Amino acid sequence: MDMSTDDLKVRANKAFKQVARIAEGSQAAAEREAADQAIRDKTQRLKALRLEKEATERLRKPPPRALHDD
Repeated sequence: MDMSTDDLKVRANKAFKQVARIAEGSQAAAEREAADQAIRDKTQRLKALRLEKEATERLRKPPPRALHDD
């Protein structure tokens, strides 16, 4: 089976494009994971800030007044 130069070029181009698609897919997956991690980090930081604020507000709030039967 003897392939012409054009056939070899076509096969080589297809193989190259397939490798390029795989590389792009891997890069896209890595970028998506990095973005997901950034969201998790931001969410964790905001939760910590919210909990700190709530704790501070609880400490500043005066204790409830006792009810007296006079």
